[in-house]
Amino acid sequence: MTQVRMTEVPGYYHLRIEGHAGYGADHQLPEGHDIVCAAASMLGQTAVQRVLDMAEEGKLGIHEMVVKPGLIDIKVIPKGAYKEEIKTTAKTVRTGFELLAKAYPSYVFLGWEI
Repeated sequence: MTQVRMTEVPGYYHLRIEGHAGYGADHQLPEGHDIVCAAASMLGQTAVQRVLDMAEEGKLGIHEMVVKPGLIDIKVIPKGAYKEEIKTTAKTVRTGFELLAKAYPSYVFLGWEI
């Protein structure tokens, strides 16, 4: 199961995507053909790229970023004038994961603190 947790506290955002969905194994698909993992990875990689872009633009600071197979863990601190932009980005990523969890509830667990 893929676990997705997103936390927002004043001045701080944390996104953690961990684990492998298991959809492919449950449906006897060859390794690398798990559509739920692929979707979760795409959402996670989109979040990573957006954070990198915003950091380059001076809109946020990256406190921590880990990206490896089975784990994306991002902690960012938005800069004052750009808080709404990071909030919109977080909402977009959250919406994508909510849609994925709705379609595949046995394979995606969501934990929001936003």
